Order: sequence, then structure tokens, then C-alpha cells
Amino acid sequence: MKKWKCSICGYVYNPETSAPPGETVGAAKCGYVDEDGDLKSSFMCSRCGAGKESFKSL
Repeated sequence: MKKWKCSICGYVYNPETSAPPGETVGAAKCGYVDEDGDLKSSFMCSRCGAGKESFKSL
């Protein structure tokens, strides 16, 4: 599964190990990643609040 890096603050989002606020690790796979493996449009950086457009695939 892909990882993404925030171009604003440098946060690396890994859907397999990162957990959105209030969810358990691994839950992010279905919460913020669509069926094609891309970030959903509603995704926001948990560190700085930047939107999906600020993330680049690693």
C-alpha cells in the first residue's frame, strides 16, 4: 500500500500503520483510502490540517 508525505509539514501518512484520530491502527485503510488505493478528497493532515492536494505519493 502507498504512503503519502505532506509537502507542508513533512508528515508521512502510512495507511497500514497510521491511525486517524479516534480510530485504531489499520482502520485508516478503509477510512481515508478509496478502493483504488488513493487518498479520499476529504483527507486532511493530522499534524497541520493541509488537504489531500498537499500530499505526494512516496
